[in-house]
Amino acid sequence: MTSPDLQDLAQAAMRAFDEAGQSPQWLDANLLDELDRLYPPEAGARTDDESRSNAGREKAERLLSAIKGNDAGLQDFLELGCGDGTVCETLAREGRTATGIDIDGDAFSSRARASGASFMKMDVAALEFRDASFDCIFSFGSFEHFADPASALAEAIRVLRPGGLVYLWLGPIYNSPRGLHSRKRLAIPYRQHLFPIDVLQRFVKSRGRARIEDGDVNKWSLAQYRRLWHRHASRLVTLDYREIATYKHVDLIEKYPTCFRSKVDSFEELVVAVIEALLRKQ
Repeated sequence: MTSPDLQDLAQAAMRAFDEAGQSPQWLDANLLDELDRLYPPEAGARTDDESRSNAGREKAERLLSAIKGNDAGLQDFLELGCGDGTVCETLAREGRTATGIDIDGDAFSSRARASGASFMKMDVAALEFRDASFDCIFSFGSFEHFADPASALAEAIRVLRPGGLVYLWLGPIYNSPRGLHSRKRLAIPYRQHLFPIDVLQRFVKSRGRARIEDGDVNKWSLAQYRRLWHRHASRLVTLDYREIATYKHVDLIEKYPTCFRSKVDSFEELVVAVIEALLRKQ
């Protein structure tokens, strides 16, 4: 639910978006400094072992809570884009068989490796597992980074046993306020819509900050994800599905509506930030 103030802001932003033309598409680069002061770069998450393990436990608890009631007989778990492996670590310490894969084979923590979970460097679009190998396949905050989410989901379906579960938590989606995933370098909400990437790169370089890795996200829209779920509707039964919206920064849409209207077809694309889905293979 949104507060009355946020509801009013959202309605005003939606009206501005609907009535906007498509020019200018970008803001003047001179506005970057002002917006950077209003939205300074954010500190990164803590990266010590204990903090990472706590984050992994929270995600594992979210997963187990999401599948509760549908988890009878689920033992073999596979995580796509597992990062440091701390979610699999928690599952393994609770007696599950957990396997984590990531394209970065150097990311797995020694603590996670010691838990009994298995970790492999692997491309999610070409899984090196036999058909029907796992009871549950899940992913946290990774699908928006996969270069080919369609192939990743197809491969997940292939290696999932009939009756098995797919749990996905993905976001922020590219068109949403934090969709560029570069808050430690530049934290201006919707910066991917307000300024061209080359302008952003020059700005962070001039401030002595690291380059924005814009290729680190796949730039899929909400509509593309919706079409992907629909494409597999005959193979995956939806048990639970949520699209989580945020209205915190819609004032920027109201203030600069042509920047947004020139790039997306619907206001909804700009505010849905996270998708959470629980699916069962037929």
